[in-house]
Amino acid sequence: MGSWEMVIPGSAMPSRADDWETAHPSARCCPWRSRRFLSTLLELAGSILHSPARLDGVRALVVDDDHDTREMLVELLALDSAVVFGAGSGAEGFQVFERERPDIVVSDLWMPGGDGYEMIRRIRALAPDDGGLTPAVAVSAAEAVRSALAAGFHAFAAKPFDIETLVEIIADFTEADRPAQPTPPWTIANPRPGRVVVTFGGQVGAGDMRAMLAGLLRHVEHRRCDLVVDLRGLTAFSPSVASVVERGVWDKRRRICSARIVGGPALARWVLASACNVLGIPSTIAEYESPE
Repeated sequence: MGSWEMVIPGSAMPSRADDWETAHPSARCCPWRSRRFLSTLLELAGSILHSPARLDGVRALVVDDDHDTREMLVELLALDSAVVFGAGSGAEGFQVFERERPDIVVSDLWMPGGDGYEMIRRIRALAPDDGGLTPAVAVSAAEAVRSALAAGFHAFAAKPFDIETLVEIIADFTEADRPAQPTPPWTIANPRPGRVVVTFGGQVGAGDMRAMLAGLLRHVEHRRCDLVVDLRGLTAFSPSVASVVERGVWDKRRRICSARIVGGPALARWVLASACNVLGIPSTIAEYESPE
């Protein structure tokens, strides 16, 4: 199997913090791996084992040069019934990606031997049928969120991260059949030929985004257009929305000449601009001006 590892559901976790420190000596010198953290980690492992699996059968690739961090993530995701592959660098991660074709990638950013930025750019350069649109979550210091999204990651978890939150993020990408809300949190207007305005308000989930895209693609079916996306009423969005946009628009991406993103939370603007970049759609961000 080389230097990468695969863990399948059923892997065992240490029962006490003492056992983990014996197996992982570096836990004694790293603050975020304190005994209090390890005790919380073991409690979480027990919680996962007694909860319905959310990642049943999901094939996940975890890339991190820190052995203990990588092993912790691999084991915890496997406890939630995922099939997990681990790699210690971006270069190694890309090799595993091509070999195993995971459903989702979770990666650190700064690593010797090929970093996460290089890896995600190589993945995004692949055709969709070869995995080029595979969902990806960056795990790193908070200040790297914008650069990670710009490189091609769909979502971001800041270190030190909350494992439950990370599982929820992964599940949002892999639970693909969540329905749209009864009342759409979006509207589509065609104020003049060749211009389409999409306005979002409130909370937007993956199902809502899929429903919106179905309407948008009808507008661009017979005429190429410039797209305006008004996010000023947006309050929250699911981590997977960028992935939904990329997959939903890919075959019709040439029908959209440009995208102008107006207002809304900074993170939402960055996520949407990143999706446009993957799709090859020129985009601009206007924080305050009118979308009309």
